[in-house]
Amino acid sequence: MTTVSRCLLWCWAGLLVLLLVWVFLPLATASRWGLTAAVLLTVALACWLMIRREPLLATSAPAINLPTRLTGSLVLVCGDTARLFARGETFRATVQGAYLATPTPDSLQHTVQWLAAHRPEVLPHLSLMLSVVPEQHQDEAALRGQLHHWRSAISQCRALSSATPFWLCGYFAAPGADEGWFVDAGEGMTDWRGHAAVPSFVEARKTGTERLAAEGRLSQALWLDDALRWLNAVVVDELTTAQTALPPLRPQWLAVRMTAMRGGGDNLWQRVLQRGTTLTAPLSALPALALPFPDLVLPLLPKRGGLTPAQRIGWWGGASLALFMAAALLASFVNNQRLTSRIGQDLVQYRLLDGTPPEPKLQAQQHLREDEQQLARYQRQGVPLSLGLGLYSGEPLYAAVQRAIGDWAPAASLQAPSSDATAAASQTVRLDSLSLFDTGRFQLKPSAIPVLSNALATLHAQPGWLIVVSGHTDATGNAKSNQALSLHRAEAVRDWIIQNSAVPASCFAVQGFGATQPVASNETAAGRAANRRVEITLVPAASACPGPETITRSPEQVTLLRQ
Repeated sequence: MTTVSRCLLWCWAGLLVLLLVWVFLPLATASRWGLTAAVLLTVALACWLMIRREPLLATSAPAINLPTRLTGSLVLVCGDTARLFARGETFRATVQGAYLATPTPDSLQHTVQWLAAHRPEVLPHLSLMLSVVPEQHQDEAALRGQLHHWRSAISQCRALSSATPFWLCGYFAAPGADEGWFVDAGEGMTDWRGHAAVPSFVEARKTGTERLAAEGRLSQALWLDDALRWLNAVVVDELTTAQTALPPLRPQWLAVRMTAMRGGGDNLWQRVLQRGTTLTAPLSALPALALPFPDLVLPLLPKRGGLTPAQRIGWWGGASLALFMAAALLASFVNNQRLTSRIGQDLVQYRLLDGTPPEPKLQAQQHLREDEQQLARYQRQGVPLSLGLGLYSGEPLYAAVQRAIGDWAPAASLQAPSSDATAAASQTVRLDSLSLFDTGRFQLKPSAIPVLSNALATLHAQPGWLIVVSGHTDATGNAKSNQALSLHRAEAVRDWIIQNSAVPASCFAVQGFGATQPVASNETAAGRAANRRVEITLVPAASACPGPETITRSPEQVTLLRQ
């Protein structure tokens, strides 16, 4: 996965978190801005670290040209790699897989880091092979020191994935060498030329050597036994001996190859043979050729599937989306529980009051009316995402709130009309729109309630009078939108009057004039402010409010309107 892909995934995750913060979580505005700053800072820091790390990986890791999709294993060859690759060669592909030379512990770590950053889909196919050629070494202490450094580097690389196979491969000079490999996969040494298992020299002495001698393989068993004894006593011992800073590093497979090779007369393998058996390893007169790779061992490695870069991006993106959906569902559930609990408490408090005196119950009723307006808005405009996702529980509450509001009203008769009302028939109450609504909106602000209650004096409704509510805007914006906005604002004022009194809807008429009836010039800010208004007019009309009726109201509620 490239650095750009990683940065895009971080941005995707940050976007989902911000959506969760601003849409679903019930937080205060200050908390939302604080979390937004934290998320943006985290995403920016993560991207900066990845971009800064990119040139370091590019310069420290070797140039690797791997197939787009490997069909076999990728073996990182550690230890004695000089005789396995031709001069100047670091990569070789075979039928069973590919081999990549990492001649030093530092190069091994840099290569694994490069693969993890640029080709993470290769990691499931990765294995580590420690190659040991004793004929290349003259000092056992120096060899143990090198093995200690390899143990540290390999342990750190396997920390990326503990399932990465690690195996040991030893090359030994022996007479009569052929193309066979001897492999110990935990079930005893097996000859990978197709023969049966080859026992060690100790086992041969227990069972008898006649059969091995008859097969011409007794000498081979002796050489193999010495090779295994040396590998366990020096190499495996150094890799597995308990140390404070390093965990034991035990090979999962052990492969041994007896082959003809050119070497000096004084090396570790010659000393082992002279000290233990008085045998002498033959010196090949052939030119120094590259040692064979253990291709026959590669099928033993576990088959693990890897994801392509596109699949990894899709997996991480999908996982982030799944976490977001789970958090959003949980937040929606909590929000619905809060809504249900709040409205339920308002209903309980309202029903506990008996209306004597009426003021406390009127206040509780006002809370229910606010709840009703909120639930009605959700019905008209749709449920917000913070309450949606199939978890909205406000539908049954809406009917319960409406029933509770209609169950009680304070008794107060509508007063008879006076001559003053007739004289004021053509007079108008004019209200500033910005004191009632936000810019471009037609929902009454909470601060509009005292404005309406204080500005609109109690008027007395009677048959033959019509209350006309008209909305007006300034000339800013689209004429059609302004007309619709003015009409919606007039309707909102009418609805508030109906909900806060017993005046029937038949007493009202609403109009939206947009910017067609200005009272001042739209060229100035003061003129535009004067034109943004809602007017309430009480006019005589024979067919309005038919029949005598009693309209109840409280001292805090507006019933009929006049100036």
